[in-house]
Amino acid sequence: MKRHIVIIYILLMATSSAFSQDEYITTGMRDLIGQVDWIKRTQPGTSTIEGSPYLNDDFIDGTIYYDKKYKIDKVPLRLNLYNGDMEFKEKNTTMAIADPSRINKIVMGAYTFIYLPENKKEKVGGFVRMWNPKLPSIITKMKIDFLKKSPAKPYADPMPDRFETGQDKHYLLTSTHEIEKITSVKKLIQALGDHESELSVYAKTEKISSGNIEELVKLMEYYHSLEK
Repeated sequence: MKRHIVIIYILLMATSSAFSQDEYITTGMRDLIGQVDWIKRTQPGTSTIEGSPYLNDDFIDGTIYYDKKYKIDKVPLRLNLYNGDMEFKEKNTTMAIADPSRINKIVMGAYTFIYLPENKKEKVGGFVRMWNPKLPSIITKMKIDFLKKSPAKPYADPMPDRFETGQDKHYLLTSTHEIEKITSVKKLIQALGDHESELSVYAKTEKISSGNIEELVKLMEYYHSLEK
């Protein structure tokens, strides 16, 4: 009898401990517990790296939309552009979304991110910035490069291990399976298909450049105004 009482007590203590460890997880975050995991850092393991792998070093309160019908507000978020992890913070614990395929979109400050499966043709996937609120949309794959330290050269100081901003790449997204890299304004207009003459005149008048993301977004906004 005493042995049974001891076993029951141990089980109760274990259950109580499990709940206490999870107290930092909010009710909404519990819905996502299946898709989060303790953060696995895949960036180079040294403390002497200059620069940062993050879009923003500080966490920004954002909203996670997932499974097509749920959302969680005021989640502290930051995007690791080097390893592609979307990190979030609950009290003093940093975690990363382990199954981003369930994410519909993430809004953090002025940024809206969606998660795309790897597109073999254009070789783009992961979290990308979505500029227009509906499809078709301009999307941007943002990049951070890790550069190894280099020795001193004549007339040049040595460079430490460092993170540096890479070259952002812009694409036209019409669906999760239809992505086209933007190489010129003319090809972008042709890819849209509709309102080609109006868009061509607008692009020429506004001097839209394929290398200027703000101008490309303006062109897409004009396209959507024609669709109304």
